[in-house]
Amino acid sequence: MSLLADTDMTAPLMSLVGVGFGPANLSLALALKESGVDRGVMFMEMRNKFAWHPGMMLPKATMQISYLKDLATPRNPCSFFTFTNYLKQRGRLDRFINLQTFYPTRLEFNDYLEWAAAQVDDFVLYRTEVVGLEPVDLGTQRRIRVHYRGADGSTRWLDALNVSVATGHRPYVPSVAKASLGSSVFHASEFVDRIGQLEGRPALRFAIIGGGQSAAEIANCLYHCFPQSEISWYIKQFALQPMDDTPFVNELFSEWMIDHWFHSPSRHRRELLGSYRQANYAAVDAELIDDLYRGLYDDSVCGRSRLRIHNLSELVSAAVHDNCVRLVVKDLVEGSVTTSTVDVAVLATGYTKENYSHLLRNFDGYLERDDHGRYAVDRHYRIRTASASSANIFVLGCNEDTHGIGDSLLSNVATRADDVLRRVFAADRPARDGEDGLIASEDALEPALEVNRAAFSSYAAARPR
Repeated sequence: MSLLADTDMTAPLMSLVGVGFGPANLSLALALKESGVDRGVMFMEMRNKFAWHPGMMLPKATMQISYLKDLATPRNPCSFFTFTNYLKQRGRLDRFINLQTFYPTRLEFNDYLEWAAAQVDDFVLYRTEVVGLEPVDLGTQRRIRVHYRGADGSTRWLDALNVSVATGHRPYVPSVAKASLGSSVFHASEFVDRIGQLEGRPALRFAIIGGGQSAAEIANCLYHCFPQSEISWYIKQFALQPMDDTPFVNELFSEWMIDHWFHSPSRHRRELLGSYRQANYAAVDAELIDDLYRGLYDDSVCGRSRLRIHNLSELVSAAVHDNCVRLVVKDLVEGSVTTSTVDVAVLATGYTKENYSHLLRNFDGYLERDDHGRYAVDRHYRIRTASASSANIFVLGCNEDTHGIGDSLLSNVATRADDVLRRVFAADRPARDGEDGLIASEDALEPALEVNRAAFSSYAAARPR
């Protein structure tokens, strides 16, 4: 399938091009589809199909956020693309209601995301990598040239008025383990595929590095799926920290909190991030903590010790030799080091923001930066420009410092999609308080895109408030 009428010099002007197609840009695509847009939009994704953390689809693992914070409900509860309607379409709504839960399994929510992605398949080019962006000046109008590499390996380009960059996060691997990555040492993001290769093997010795939710889920999976194996779990903290998902703390992930966060002094933002880190990072679901502790206790009753938690410990090195992994671990209290040998080491060491700066290397002097040298992003996720422009670059899922602790999570993808689209089509309404003017002028939108604007205007007018 190709969305391009011509891939050479006559490539069309697109209203919006999305870089990456995870939940952030998927939610944006659904909002566009709902508005009646059927052309002038394209999303490019490196994978050959939609995928959301495929390596962590563990049996019975549940979501940590309510299903109501799906791809559409906070934006429009009447949307076709809500999780509730997905259940109806799948014929499971009544039975899900009987579960009396806000938290579906991760496997089911992934199926929902795949179902939603299929609804906008005509918007997406898979196996396509965006390799660069550059500004193009056409008199009073400015566009963004998108260079991309297709499935056949050839490089092409097209122009867009708006680009939405949502490339997600990449696995963080400690430098001391990078040289040993492979079938015996791997990141948690590969867990399902790697562990599937070990089925049927005799008793194994596992090591887990990390003290967050992924580490706990992996420990629980190994404990139950490999009953003859031994598990050594290394965490930096004294004990597993429970995730704070109490109602008042969950206000941090509310739509109104984004405005509060954005307009607050940077000092206040840093204090909030520090004070409520356990609402998101290096924390474990309290029920899972109880289950793990119960398992440890039951083993002690039977005189076994299959799972050992080594607290206040830090990985110093990991080396593979003779099909085994040699770990050197430092005691953070005494400073002493110990050596252990295992068959498999899983690095549940979290993720880091994907660096998209290489895509923008041609925009030096055009895009504004803040006092820390980072691209300056406005309330509606647009990188500010040094001068008025009819072309805009939005960055999604990497603005925790300016938009709040929930920016990288699923919590706000629906309302963020609405924010972005209202900026894309800002010529249809006056600027809100705190906005720095209109994004796209009437002249900037070519006649071929007027249908898209009109459709979005109808959607925006009917959006529930």
